[in-house]
Amino acid sequence: MGFCVSDNYAVGITENMLVCIGKAGDVTWERTFKDIVFMTIPVIYKNYVIAASADNVLIICDIKTGDIIKYITKTPGSISLGYSIQIYKERLYIPYSTGIYELNMKSLSINSKPIIPFISPTNPVIHDNQIIISSFIT
Repeated sequence: MGFCVSDNYAVGITENMLVCIGKAGDVTWERTFKDIVFMTIPVIYKNYVIAASADNVLIICDIKTGDIIKYITKTPGSISLGYSIQIYKERLYIPYSTGIYELNMKSLSINSKPIIPFISPTNPVIHDNQIIISSFIT
């Protein structure tokens, strides 16, 4: 489906799998998930790979080992095909179907209330310290 890159790794994603490839082109780790459907590209933030699923699961893995650091079920909504987590000034924003939520990286948890309550937001764009969003629902 796609991949994200950092200085030392590329992480690819399929419908139910994450694969990490090292700088030399070797497979560093891979992880298959049985009851999860990914429809968006993960992000790499510091030493984490963060992947959101279409079925209300958020997974945070260690970039070096693939070990699951946090597995969050019952997220505030689903994340649709093509939308992605956005990183801006050390903050991570997730466009769930119920609004834009911030991922608290200190506690590795999703804030309980959206920073922007919005039905079916599209991928947010951050420009000049503003979050710009739209919706495909009228």
